Amino acid sequence: MSTISGQNVALMLVLCAPLITRVPVGRRWMMVTAVVGWFVVLVRPDPSVLRAGAAALVAAVAARRGHLVDASTVLAGALTAVVLVDPLVVGSLGFWLSAAATLGLVVGLGDRRGSDVNPVAVARATLAAQVGVAPVLAAAGLAVPLASFPANILAGAPAGFLTLWGMTVGLVAGTLPGPVATAARLPVAMAAWWVDGVARSAALLPLGRVTPTETYALMALGLATWMVWGHWEGRSRAVVASKVLWAPLVVAALWAGRPIAPTSGAVPGGCLLVDERGTVLVLERAPPSDRRLLAALADVEVRRIDVLAVTPGGLRLAATVVQVRDALPVGVVTDRAVTPGCEVLS
Repeated sequence: MSTISGQNVALMLVLCAPLITRVPVGRRWMMVTAVVGWFVVLVRPDPSVLRAGAAALVAAVAARRGHLVDASTVLAGALTAVVLVDPLVVGSLGFWLSAAATLGLVVGLGDRRGSDVNPVAVARATLAAQVGVAPVLAAAGLAVPLASFPANILAGAPAGFLTLWGMTVGLVAGTLPGPVATAARLPVAMAAWWVDGVARSAALLPLGRVTPTETYALMALGLATWMVWGHWEGRSRAVVASKVLWAPLVVAALWAGRPIAPTSGAVPGGCLLVDERGTVLVLERAPPSDRRLLAALADVEVRRIDVLAVTPGGLRLAATVVQVRDALPVGVVTDRAVTPGCEVLS
């Protein structure tokens, strides 16, 4: 979702266009800088926001000098500017994901951006962005869930609307009378409900994840396919050859992302019991890290916990239970003793 920031910057510039056009041409870049700076302060200077704002400023400076630059040049200039201003950002995974997603859009789409209301164009853009971030996720040791593809398609437009509405109507909604303020917040509440519902529903889809090793293998296969396809491009049999060549890559991607059945085993702080009756998570103590516990559950593709058995262990363990319930649907939480039958990871 990091590429949404670029869309939001563009929307803000469109909204402020009546004010920007009243400024002399030679000074409009200063107005663009003010709008972008306001946007960054308003939504927090996250790596994706900084990248989007820098891209807008690079384009504004180029336009002031009468230069027409392509998307790849704007992206290169924006990333360079962000790194020069904040060199420590190179250690941020969010920065690399934002840069990779944008690069995927630039390379994958080219001039075929399409309309935001065209499902085919939205799906193409989503696929290009996710292919771009896949190597970064693999390098970080993270898997790529196939459910993220439909989730990003369904949640993209409302997510952009949330930011746009918040930066316009949201600024004055708090000063309005009660009923009017409630009506002004209603579209935001509906959009947030939709995004939250998409995230929760996508997590329950029977889709698997592509592991880092599988991602590297798919990248190698994709590179080989692209090189062979380039040999056929422009010939009379190019259409047939492209279908024949790309089909194995698609099949390999679907096979790599096939769903797997959860299995019993140890997890940080407890263990997981799975059989035909359901899934039981036993927590005997607070795990060293809630993130490690959730990652372990994700690795075995647990989508629902029927029983969460917890040994009384204070506020730290209670906070872990809250994190698990926020991440996964949980049926029953109990403090009754359950014989785990497996070793507990520390």
